[in-house]
Amino acid sequence: MQFLSRVIGQRTLSRPSLLAALLGSATLLSGCGGDRYTYYSSTHMPQTLTLVDTGSGEKVWTCDIPVGQKLEIEFVKRGQRANEEGGDEMSWALSGAATDQKGRKNTLHVPPPSRRRLDLSLRPVPELKK
Repeated sequence: MQFLSRVIGQRTLSRPSLLAALLGSATLLSGCGGDRYTYYSSTHMPQTLTLVDTGSGEKVWTCDIPVGQKLEIEFVKRGQRANEEGGDEMSWALSGAATDQKGRKNTLHVPPPSRRRLDLSLRPVPELKK
């Protein structure tokens, strides 16, 4: 707490004020880009992710996540900007579930947040790693 008092200019913050300041900083840092999601697939939980255009009902993109791998997706634009521009860009990559290494990044033009939905479904189990 002494370190934080020095940083803030010799003022001592109450715990609720300190918590609010830290949460506000975390929100500002996390709000700088688009939304990111990670999905894991295992023998007893093999997953398929589908992106649906809710305006037309069209399945825009589908990925059967292989057992033992993870799918990382990121919507590049922030929600309001993507809605205003009428579209967004999604990047995605598959990699080993137990690794920090990134897989090959792919990109795709997708509907804005107000017109898209991610549907997660499970495939029949058990599914062995191929």
